[in-house]
Amino acid sequence: MLFHRSGWYRSFSKSSWAIVLMLLLAGCASTQDNEGARQEPAGPEDIAPHMASDATDFRTIRLHPTRQQRSSIPVDAQLPVITLNSGEQLQLSFDLMEPRGRPLNVHFYQATRLWERRLSPSEYMRGFQRDDLTDYQPSEATQVNYTHYTYTFPNERIGFTVSGNYIVRVTEQGNEEAVLFERAFFVSEQEGRIDLRFDRIPVAGLNGLAVQPLVRIRPPRDLEGRVFDFTACFIRDGRVNRTRCADRPQLMDQPTLQFELDRRQSFAPVGSDYRLDLRALRTTRQIETVDRAPVPFRVRLAPDLARFPDPGTDVPLNGQPVISRVRDVPSPETNGEYVQATFQYVPPEEEPINGDVVLVGSFNNWTANDQAPTLTWDAAADRYVGVATLKQGEYEYRYVRAGDRQMRSLAEGLPPQRSQYTAFIYYRDPQRNTDRLIAVTDDLARP
Repeated sequence: MLFHRSGWYRSFSKSSWAIVLMLLLAGCASTQDNEGARQEPAGPEDIAPHMASDATDFRTIRLHPTRQQRSSIPVDAQLPVITLNSGEQLQLSFDLMEPRGRPLNVHFYQATRLWERRLSPSEYMRGFQRDDLTDYQPSEATQVNYTHYTYTFPNERIGFTVSGNYIVRVTEQGNEEAVLFERAFFVSEQEGRIDLRFDRIPVAGLNGLAVQPLVRIRPPRDLEGRVFDFTACFIRDGRVNRTRCADRPQLMDQPTLQFELDRRQSFAPVGSDYRLDLRALRTTRQIETVDRAPVPFRVRLAPDLARFPDPGTDVPLNGQPVISRVRDVPSPETNGEYVQATFQYVPPEEEPINGDVVLVGSFNNWTANDQAPTLTWDAAADRYVGVATLKQGEYEYRYVRAGDRQMRSLAEGLPPQRSQYTAFIYYRDPQRNTDRLIAVTDDLARP
C-alpha cells in the first residue's frame, strides 16, 4: 500500500522488477552463507546489566547481605538481595591499591528488568541522592599496601522507595561521571507465594540434560488479574550477566501463574568452574610453590588439566570472591596479603588452541575485557601460563577463548557441581514506568 500511494513503482518495467528480485534473492543467499560460515551455535540471548568496567586500582569488590541467609553458602557469596522497607542491609567492600585512601562517592540507579535506567533519583530514593564513602583504613602488616573501604546501605541517609533492579556506582568525589566501578543488586517486595522447581529435559545438540527452571507465584491481591504484566527471570550461580526470562505465563488454578523457560533457553549442562583456595600461603594440593622474597609474594598454582580435571568441591560460591573464611590472619579485610598467582592451563590435546586464552573469574567480575589476564603458550611445558594479582581468599574461575560471546569454558570435562538457581518475579508498573520486583526465591539443584 505504501508503494501504491507513492506511485514510484509504475516507472519500473517488468525486466527492472526481475533484476531487483534477483538482487534481493542473491542478498538473502549471501547473508545465509555468511551466517553459516560463522559456525556459532544458536543460543539464548542473555540479558545483562550495562555496567562500567572496573578501574585497574580497585580490587576484591564484594556486595552481599550483612547477615547469613543460607548456612551452606558463605555470607559474602550470597546474592545481593534485600527486602524493601525491611531493615535488611547490603555491604559493599573493596580495596584501593594505594597506601593512602581518599573520600569517594556512591550513587544508586533503579532499572527495569532489562536494566534500562529510566527513573530520576527522586522517584525511587528517599534521603540523599548520593553518599560519601569515608569509612576506609589502610592495610596493616602487609607486603603490598592498600586501603580497604566498607559501606553499608540502606542507612539513615540513603533509602529506597521502589523495588526492582538496582546498580550502585562508585565514583571520584564530586564527579558522578568519573566512574570507578559498578555492581548490580536487587530490592524485592517479597509479596505473594512463590515456588521454584526444576525439570531436566533433552535439548537437541547437547550432551546430557538441560535444566529448565519453573516458578509458580500467587500474586498479591491488588495485582491479581494483571496476568500479562508479569515476567519471570532466572539466573544460575549468581551470574546476573546471563539472565534469562519468560514473559508468557501459564494460567494455573487462578490466580496462580506459572512461568518456565523455553526449551531453547534452558540452562545447558556445563562443567563446574575451577576453584582456588588461596586462604593459606603455603604449599597445598593447589599451590606448588610460594616465594616470599619478592613483593608481592609469588604463588605458582598446580596445572589445571582439561583432560583430568580436579573434582573440586560441591559448595557453590555464586561467582563471588570469598574473603570471610580466611583464618590465618587477624583480619582478612586489612591483613590479607595480595599475591601474584601464576595459573597454568593444559588444554585437552596439550597443543595450542585457536585464539587467545583469557582468564576470567570472581576476581575480575567475569569480564573478558582488555584488563583480563591473557595467557601465553609455553611450548616447553605444553601449557598456557598467565598471572593475576589476588587477595587471600577463595575464588571461582575459568579459561575462555577471547572473543567468545557466550564465554564457554575451555575445560568441558570438568564434572558438574550443584548450582544455585534464582527466580525473579517482575511486575510492569505503568504508573511508575518501571518493573517492580515482586518476589525472589532460590534453590540448589543437583546436576
